[in-house]
Amino acid sequence: MTARVNEWSTTRFYTFLFLVVIFGVTQGFLVPVITTMLEQAHLSPSLNGLSAAMLYVGMLFSMLFYSKLITLYGYRNTILLGVFILLVSFVLILFTKGVWIWSILRFFVGIGNNIALLSCQVWVIATVNPKYKGRRLSQFGMMYGLGFGLGPLGLNALSFGYAVPFVIIITLLVIAFVLSLQLTKGHADFEFRRRNNRISTYNIHKCI
Repeated sequence: MTARVNEWSTTRFYTFLFLVVIFGVTQGFLVPVITTMLEQAHLSPSLNGLSAAMLYVGMLFSMLFYSKLITLYGYRNTILLGVFILLVSFVLILFTKGVWIWSILRFFVGIGNNIALLSCQVWVIATVNPKYKGRRLSQFGMMYGLGFGLGPLGLNALSFGYAVPFVIIITLLVIAFVLSLQLTKGHADFEFRRRNNRISTYNIHKCI
């Protein structure tokens, strides 16, 4: 991907769409699967609900610092960090059992999912032509919704064995990590983007 960080890249955008589907799948899969497994273990509904909520607590918590991560390390490295957190969390979920450890891991899944997702989204917003921003963001949201809708299908894979759906998710996350490595390194130049927008506006007025 040869486009610079602060330039629009269609190839990079389609990579984001694929990544976003995976992020949606991880969230859509984890909530019903772990909840069902804990229910089968006769966990009380209140504790089960509290454990499920930890995913969203992690997502909210990540809002406090994700922008600082992007500023310090750039979009690509923040996406890699998020995918890495997701990957490690799902591997640990596969090899552990218990409501408390799963609750903690759900919290980290929320953090990893959110910082990776938001880094992709902010990167799109920072580089897309303002004329196409609404279209691109709607495509972005649609693909996340598609992934989130596909996630619960992982319940069907449990019939083939406890580990099967987790192995599928882990494989998808490895693919996401490899794809993220191909993204452009560096930090976005927001000032560059603002200058381009001012120049474009000036040219439009000049033509008028």
